[in-house]
Amino acid sequence: LPEDTLVLPSHGLPYRGLEARLDQLIRHHDERLATALAVTRSGAATGRDVMVAMFGANVAVAQMHFAIGESLSHLRYLMSEGAVQRRVRADGVQLYAATGAAARPAAAD
Repeated sequence: LPEDTLVLPSHGLPYRGLEARLDQLIRHHDERLATALAVTRSGAATGRDVMVAMFGANVAVAQMHFAIGESLSHLRYLMSEGAVQRRVRADGVQLYAATGAAARPAAAD
């Protein structure tokens, strides 16, 4: 699209410069993936551990669903890339551990 195309987002104000915004979103996603991967290097990280690293320990109750969902989505992506593996403890808690394999960078272009 041309750089001056008006973007009408579902929330927030209209803007121009879609390409720059997409670049920002990709960088943000890559930063979140790096955070999730770093937490899993402990070898026994829970989804909550990743959520706290990504969003802080004081996530508002109203936002908890979104925060844990995004955290688990990033873990699933890392699992699909072979960078993280999951195991389930006897009590049903899911633990995530980095495998040492490099995750493929987020989609570019």
